[in-house]
Amino acid sequence: MNFSALMSVVRRFPLGAVCTLLTIILSISAWVLRGQIVELDTVRREREKEGEAMLELLVGGSTQRQELAFVKEVAKRIDENIVVEDNLAEN
Repeated sequence: MNFSALMSVVRRFPLGAVCTLLTIILSISAWVLRGQIVELDTVRREREKEGEAMLELLVGGSTQRQELAFVKEVAKRIDENIVVEDNLAEN
């Protein structure tokens, strides 16, 4: 189909030509946006995994701090109760 035949169809059916052109443009736009949505969803999932890992690390960190405080307390009591010649009478 040559250009003059295409122009005659456009002149004969202007509404159909405009609708066809809009359909093509909007279809391409939808395809591009869909690609961006897929990319953003991939990034979101990666960030979600990183956030969950960080949350587990933070929760584990507070447990470790509690355990460290307990161990320090126990070590302090052990040091206080060690038999030393200076306080042998007390022990």
